[in-house]
Amino acid sequence: MGENINNQFHIKEFYVLQGEVKTLREMFESQFKSLKELIELNFKTINMATEKALMANDKRLDAMNEIKGAMKDQAAHFPTREELDPRLSTIEDILGKVVLRSDFDNQHERVREDIRKLEISKAEMNAKADQKGVDNKFEGAQKQSNRLTIFTIISIAIAILAVITNYFKH
Repeated sequence: MGENINNQFHIKEFYVLQGEVKTLREMFESQFKSLKELIELNFKTINMATEKALMANDKRLDAMNEIKGAMKDQAAHFPTREELDPRLSTIEDILGKVVLRSDFDNQHERVREDIRKLEISKAEMNAKADQKGVDNKFEGAQKQSNRLTIFTIISIAIAILAVITNYFKH
């Protein structure tokens, strides 16, 4: 009879352990499912943030390409050295014929120096005007790029906060 009681005790103990194992399995499966859902949500959030960052980068690059195109268009309107050299030679020839050679030497050197100064001044003025236009366009593009970068950072921060909040809810 003692054996029978021991067997019944072991059987009851077995059923209790079996119930605990079942409960632990259900808890594990529930936790695993929650963790899987959280990981999937994290991946979705990261993918969304990445897409937004890529879109912001594309916009920034488009703005930079637009500026580059504008600079190319502007440079196309500048005269080349090959176009200017014959004209300058013609001017020098005319001046050489009009003024006597003896008077021309002193005046010619002053005129040439004045022409060089004017060319430098003109080049500086054109460069400043060009730079100002480029700076204005670049500054606008930079501001837009900065706004997009801030928007991207805020989006990523919101996504991270959502993930953390989701994690602590479960």
